[in-house]
Amino acid sequence: MSAQLTRKLDLLPWVALPCIFVAVVLENIIGTEFTTILGMTGGTSLIAWFVRRNSELESPRNIATRKYLNIGLVLLGLGTLVVSIAAAENALSSSGLAGIPLEIVGTGILVSGPAGMILVFELTHPKPYGAD
Repeated sequence: MSAQLTRKLDLLPWVALPCIFVAVVLENIIGTEFTTILGMTGGTSLIAWFVRRNSELESPRNIATRKYLNIGLVLLGLGTLVVSIAAAENALSSSGLAGIPLEIVGTGILVSGPAGMILVFELTHPKPYGAD
């Protein structure tokens, strides 16, 4: 990975942690929808940072799984985007229920990203000797 991209990745926790902190501390003030947007953005950023930092290792196993991990990160980001759009739609609508179907779809996309990453790790990492 280039040094410039690595420096940008190192800034992700500095953006993600304040997003999560504001979402948790100011939940009653800013409302559930904005808390969802900030919390999902912060959480997704931290997951992306951890996965990308750990995929920099040049072992053959990490090189083989990198493509699948990137697909999982894309699904995670897309799900976060859809959930955030649905939360913004809920905040802007008069009934507050306009974005519920979109939020359900976004949650399904969001969950498929980490589920795929877990599946890739399970399939590519051998079980310890003697484990049944």
